[in-house]
Amino acid sequence: HFSIPKWTEPVPKFIPTEQAPGNTPENAESYPLYLNTSKVASHYHTQNAHFPWATELEQPYLEIHPKTAAKAGIKAGDQVSVETKYGKVTLTAKVTPSIHEKVVNTQPYFGMHSLYQLTPINTLFPFVIDPIGQSFPQKNIQCRITKA
Repeated sequence: HFSIPKWTEPVPKFIPTEQAPGNTPENAESYPLYLNTSKVASHYHTQNAHFPWATELEQPYLEIHPKTAAKAGIKAGDQVSVETKYGKVTLTAKVTPSIHEKVVNTQPYFGMHSLYQLTPINTLFPFVIDPIGQSFPQKNIQCRITKA
């Protein structure tokens, strides 16, 4: 069980990414990238993960910048492990220049109980609650990638 601390500051303050929940400057060398999640139409909310037509449209993938992929020896379509200090998930690589070189991105709505039968990506994030928004982190967790 967890508790939500009472927010006492009148205005939210900026927290550098390397100091965000789950991150530490000391981990930057071991986990040089940041994992984000974002919605795509065929995976929008968890309900689409349970419909066969959604799995026909698109499978979950990990977006990786071409330079980042090349450094790791990863090509489009390869199986890639993305790992944080909380766990590891394997996804198919989607190499794209539309993402920053230090960021990888996937969709948040797939899991063991969906038709995809994959480990949920939120298992790679810390179990903490934002005191203002009352949500859990889904962005900017330190990570590393390797060819699976």
